Amino acid sequence: MFLYSQKKSCSYQYNPHRDKIIGREVYHHLDDVRGIADVVQVFRPSEEAPAIVREVLE
Repeated sequence: MFLYSQKKSCSYQYNPHRDKIIGREVYHHLDDVRGIADVVQVFRPSEEAPAIVREVLE
């Protein structure tokens, strides 16, 4: 995430509990991100992953 923020490339941070990460605004819901994501990186406990994958696919 740090390298993306340094290059100002198109990356979106999602965290339902924070307003900013590394000084960049954070989306609270995946539905708030406009457009289509090519890649979604998930850093959550494995038991939370299935629900996140379902949300991404919707």
